[in-house]
Amino acid sequence: MTEEIVKSLINNDEFINKVANEIADKIVIKEIKEMKAILADINKKMQDFSDEHKLIWEKFDENDRKFYKLLEEMKEEFKKRDEKLDSTIKEMKEEFKKRDEKFDAMLKSIRKLEKQNDQTLRTIANMTTSLEQEAMEHVMYMLKNKFNMEVDLYRLEIKNIEIDIYGENKDYVVIGEVKTRGGISTLKQFEKHLKIIKQAKPEINNKKLILIIYAPVVTKELVDSCREKGIYLTNGYRDFTELKLP
Repeated sequence: MTEEIVKSLINNDEFINKVANEIADKIVIKEIKEMKAILADINKKMQDFSDEHKLIWEKFDENDRKFYKLLEEMKEEFKKRDEKLDSTIKEMKEEFKKRDEKFDAMLKSIRKLEKQNDQTLRTIANMTTSLEQEAMEHVMYMLKNKFNMEVDLYRLEIKNIEIDIYGENKDYVVIGEVKTRGGISTLKQFEKHLKIIKQAKPEINNKKLILIIYAPVVTKELVDSCREKGIYLTNGYRDFTELKLP
């Protein structure tokens, strides 16, 4: 009985189609379910990827904002530094300008002082020359008037020194020093010159020396020393020591 039913069903096309369709539906449903599961998994992964991608871009945006903020801060800092540097350079220029002006003023003052100094030196030179000439005339007058002695006096340069008053005759040598102000240093310089001229002109060592210091202003110490050493000290108007022949 059972075999007959089976054989009857096998030979029944309608039954076979129904069975086939039923099986096919089940297979398709299963595959669809599997496909849905796969798609769901893919969607989940895509969503995860999208979320990660979104997070990455958010990080990029955040970093960009931080970078541009830092860039703006740096620009502002550089701007402040540039302004400060410009201000410093301006101050330095002003300071250099002031220094240049002070230096120029100083140079002008120095040139003015140099000019005044040159004028003063020329005046002193002229005064010294006039004073030396005055001293020579006075000494020649005194020698002639007091001792009837005539000696030509002149300025002598020898061995890198200058003898303000010099002259000699057969028996005597006149040697003199002229200063605007006479002190003990004048006497020391005079004695130093005497030593040098005696070495340079040994022939005068056999003659008698008439030593003279001529100075408008003299110190008491010089007066005492000249009196002790026998040196004629005068200013042309007053004899501080006596003129004597050795």
